[in-house]
Amino acid sequence: HYKGMEVEDDFETAIDIHVDAFIPPGYIANEQQKLDIYKRIAALESEEECEEMLEELLDRFGEPPKAVYNLLDVARIKAAAHKLYLAEIVQRGDEWQFTFYEKAKINPSKIPELLQKSKGELTFAMEPVPHFLYKKGGIVKPASKVVTPVNTGRYRVKRPQPAVRPTMEKDKRDAIEIVKNVLNQLNMLLD
Repeated sequence: HYKGMEVEDDFETAIDIHVDAFIPPGYIANEQQKLDIYKRIAALESEEECEEMLEELLDRFGEPPKAVYNLLDVARIKAAAHKLYLAEIVQRGDEWQFTFYEKAKINPSKIPELLQKSKGELTFAMEPVPHFLYKKGGIVKPASKVVTPVNTGRYRVKRPQPAVRPTMEKDKRDAIEIVKNVLNQLNMLLD
């Protein structure tokens, strides 16, 4: 490193959401080709690169199955999350945690506005590291208690479950849409 030069964006972004994102054996049979494609997808850094990869997959291997489209969506999410200084996005059941890189260049004065716009579906905590929690429908909390980070307890009212549960495939697709939606909302934190 040169004296006086800052190292920018020196962090990895990890994505752990409940979605089938892989290359099935029937789509790319050759293991070396499959490993090469996995490595190249993991290195994608922009929407343009994702589109180019999709074009290449279509040309070389034909129409990709759903799991491959999901893999490309996860790569898009990872690239967008990295630009937002997110170190990690983790799904735990019906909650998603968006954790910032410790040196994230975001505007903290915009956090209250973001929380207000989210209608209770987003909460923010500084500990153990700055992060947002997303829960569709919001996190229910008693007025006398403060919602604390994930591992130190939360308060929730048990809601009756709907009689007909959506399919797992829809839930998995929703995970991608929810993460994209929250990333769009978090964009307002960039200066």
